This record gives sequence, structure tokens and C-alpha cells, in this order.
Amino acid sequence: MKATFHSYVAASFLFAIGVIFYTINLKRYFYGIAVHLSKSKIARLALGNASIATILLCGKVVQYVFLGSLRFREQERLQIRIREAIIETCLAMTVFRDEFNAKFLGMFSVLLFVKVFHWLSRDRVENMEEQLHTTLKTHVKLVTLMTILFIMDIRILWACISYTVNNGPSMLVLFAFEFSVLVIWLISTAVKYSLFVA
Repeated sequence: MKATFHSYVAASFLFAIGVIFYTINLKRYFYGIAVHLSKSKIARLALGNASIATILLCGKVVQYVFLGSLRFREQERLQIRIREAIIETCLAMTVFRDEFNAKFLGMFSVLLFVKVFHWLSRDRVENMEEQLHTTLKTHVKLVTLMTILFIMDIRILWACISYTVNNGPSMLVLFAFEFSVLVIWLISTAVKYSLFVA
């Protein structure tokens, strides 16, 4: 799995860099380069794929810093949840199909990224209940992760609500709902964790 992930990230970046260098050699001027990168289907594919690889790489770094390596059970549950979340969001997106654009894909990526760490923190709290001994370092990392997630959830929820109030209903209603559910989910996890620690 690790070799496959590293190969994917390396190939994505090399492909994107190759497309950028090809465009630089082809156009020579910044405006021409920017137009070509935004209009060429292959360039958009390469840069979009590199963006996905960057998000996955950031996720791996956050996972390594706060959670360490994932257990097999956590990986399995995560794959199932991601599949379900993508399907649910695609179904809910049909209401706002006119607003399907890069902004929607960016918000969806942020939502999925944040959801993954909510699920992992919940699984880690449940796993702590089964273990006899957990180090202080593990507790500090988990509490820090949950605090960062809570701040992100509240900030994004506030941005979605204020945008909706000022500009009327849009696809951000869907994301406001999702992030409000995540806030409630995280509070539930924090209560469960505090009951375990007490």
C-alpha cells in the first residue's frame, strides 16, 4: 500500500510539473501560460490530479502527527465510510446541480478531509476504551486533534451560514448542514472521551 501511495503522489507531481514545463516552453509569457493551463483539458487533469495527491499527502502527514499508524480495523471502516460519504454527497448535490463547479469540488474536498479525521478520532476514542494503558502523549495528541477539528468546524460553519444569510440559499446550505452535524458528532466524541478519562 505504501509503495502504491508514494508512487501515485510522485507520478502525479511529475506529470503536473511536466505539463507546466511544456506549457512554459510553448507559450513563454505568463498570460499565455495561465490561459493554456486553464483551457487545456490535459493540463487541468494534471493539475487536478496533483491537487488530489496534495490533499492525500497532507492527510497522511496529519494522520502521522496526531494518530500514528492506523490499525487494520480503522482502515477498513474508513474506506467504507468514505465510499458512503461520497455517494450521500453526490445524491444531495443533485439539488444544487447548477452550482457544480470548482468551488463545490473544493468544499467537498475540505468536507471529506475533515470528516475523515472526525471518524478516526471517534475510532481512536473507542479503541482507547478497549486498551488497558494509554500514554499521556497519545491523550495530548487526540485532544489537540479534536480541538483543531472543532475550531475548523465552527469556522467553516460560520462562513457557510453568513454567506447564505447575505446571498441567499446556495450549495453552502448543504455544507452548513454537514459541518453542523460534524460539530455535534465531535461534541459527542469529546463527551465520550471525557467519560472514559474520568
